Amino acid sequence: MRLNIPAILTTEPPKPDWIIQGMVPRGTILMIAGDAGVGKSVLNFNLGLHVALGRPVFGFPVSQTRVLYFDQENSFPDAATYLHRLWLGMESPDPDEIANVFAIEHFSLTAQWEKEMTVSVADFKPGLIVVDTATSALNVQQENDNSEAHRVISGLRRVMQSLDKPPAIIVLIHAKFESGCSQK
Repeated sequence: MRLNIPAILTTEPPKPDWIIQGMVPRGTILMIAGDAGVGKSVLNFNLGLHVALGRPVFGFPVSQTRVLYFDQENSFPDAATYLHRLWLGMESPDPDEIANVFAIEHFSLTAQWEKEMTVSVADFKPGLIVVDTATSALNVQQENDNSEAHRVISGLRRVMQSLDKPPAIIVLIHAKFESGCSQK
């Protein structure tokens, strides 16, 4: 499909429907990449809890919405420790209130992840989905393969389209970064 450039340039673009103001717009797929063990999971458990409870994230306002976290990365003891520490740091809000707006699917996805994710999304109706991590949750074999990236992104878009109001999806990936500094 060819885009109509004059129409695009002369029409005011739609305002983003922010889940986290200035950071996470609804209807998008975002990626958070970093080395293993740098805190991607803790950061996203924190984001998820804050969004689910309608609390600002690092001072940024949120639009409260349900959060569904697919954790295929962390052992149960690690995930439980992260969540417990975050809960204490949030001054221990009512666990039943949290359970109504924040759900974790722990090691529940298989090679049929798109179908399984769509069922969970239809049941919970989240505004934000977190996938931890792409390799294990989305059955990624080669993270740098463009055809595989297309397959995964297409599947995630179909999951998003399964809801009346598309959620945002944050996908965590492992990536090796170098500082650019060389040692002599």
